Amino acid sequence: DVLTGLALDADRVVELMIADPVNGRVVRQRCTGPFRECVVFTPENRQSVAVEPYTCAPTVFELMAKGIDAGLQVLAPGASMAMQIDITLESTTDQ
Repeated sequence: DVLTGLALDADRVVELMIADPVNGRVVRQRCTGPFRECVVFTPENRQSVAVEPYTCAPTVFELMAKGIDAGLQVLAPGASMAMQIDITLESTTDQ
């Protein structure tokens, strides 16, 4: 699934979180940069979850053809863009 409209803080950081109340662990992902969307995938066996921040919608060219701003960013030759993703594992219990 694609999640859109992510809430960015004043520093343009988005924070994503997956919490497991059974084992008391939280995976927190902080992303800096032009991340607008996030793709969340769980395989059929339900043994894992993938959370991947995106700078534009996965179908950006189809959406643009319909006049929808899907976040495409084009860099000029030699230009660069900096992004950072920090992933942490936290415990919500006193173990």
